[in-house]
Amino acid sequence: MVQDANTAQKHSEALVQGLARGEPVDSHQVITALTEADLSFRTLLEVRTRLIEAYQEIQRMQV
Repeated sequence: MVQDANTAQKHSEALVQGLARGEPVDSHQVITALTEADLSFRTLLEVRTRLIEAYQEIQRMQV
């Protein structure tokens, strides 16, 4: 999951840099890659948040 988010981020970054350099990059492809990277990152953050919440809930349990 982390690897997927990282790969999406690197791909979108490469496309944005190519667009900034004036290379022939489809702007629709850049927007799609940026959206994919954003969604992957948000999903990763949500999983992290839920794991932390679950851990905190376990910590509150009385043995």
